[in-house]
Formats: sequence, structure tokens, C-alpha cells
Amino acid sequence: MAAAAVALEFEFDGPAIATALHGFTPPARRMNIVTGRNGATVIDDSYNASPGSMQAALHVLELAPKGSLKVAVLGDMLELGDHAARAHDEIGSLAGKTADIVIAVGEFAPRVVESARRAGLAKERAYVVEGADQVVAALGPLLTPQTQVLVKGSRGMRLERVVEQIREES
Repeated sequence: MAAAAVALEFEFDGPAIATALHGFTPPARRMNIVTGRNGATVIDDSYNASPGSMQAALHVLELAPKGSLKVAVLGDMLELGDHAARAHDEIGSLAGKTADIVIAVGEFAPRVVESARRAGLAKERAYVVEGADQVVAALGPLLTPQTQVLVKGSRGMRLERVVEQIREES
């Protein structure tokens, strides 16, 4: 998708770009769009996370159709060292401005949630859970055809388990 945006910026022909991208499938767990239970749309970006990729993923969620319930399931960004606290604060703030609901998991989840609330998200719309099973339980009543769920976190957070459990059964 980034390549398409660059091509458009350089005034390449839109239909030619679309033709080139037809049939493109991103690598597993990297911005894969899958159908979730009850017709929800799930953006599976659970393979890995960095501050830049978190920002990009939240911007994708922001593009959800008008009237959508935008849910961000965010796990820790690992291996950030001394920058971890600040990076999670920044992502929480962006998530609070982008998503309707933020569900955070991991060591830095409280920081993400607090930053989302400071950015304007209501207290009951941003919360910390302990792991994948609690994420799935929290998502259950939210999954409708109007729901867009972003699942994003570092590989070590194993958030692919969330996607596997909320996918529409085939």
C-alpha cells in the first residue's frame, strides 16, 4: 500500500497501480484483512511492532468507513530499551484520538491506556487486559459487521492467538 501511495504521489496512472496490486497478498500477519466473527473486519498486524509501524497501523484503522466501531487491540512494543515508556505513551495518545475503543495488553498497557484517556477517550473505552483470552472475551460483544478491529503488537506478545480466536470459522 505504501508503494501505491508513492506511485500516486509521482502521478502514476491509478488504474495501472490497481492492476499491479491485483492479487497482491501481504505476508502473514502483516496488515492482513480477515473476516471476524459476526462479519467484523479484523486487521491482523500481529507479526511485529515498532513505534513507526504502530502509527501506520493506527492510521489504517482511522480510514475505516464512517459509522464503524474502531477497536485497537495493542500489545507491547518490545526491545525499545530506554525509549519504551515514551513510545508507549505516544502510541496511547494516538490510539485515543484514532480508535473508539482501546484494549491494551502487556507491561506497558497501563501507560497506553492512560495516554489514550488523556487524549480524550472515555475511561470505559480504554482498558488493560491480562492476555489473549481476556482480549477475546472483551471483543466478543463488540464484533458486528460495523466493527473494525486492529490487532497489533510485537511478536513476543503472541497476539496472533487473538486473531485465530475471533476469525470467522470457515
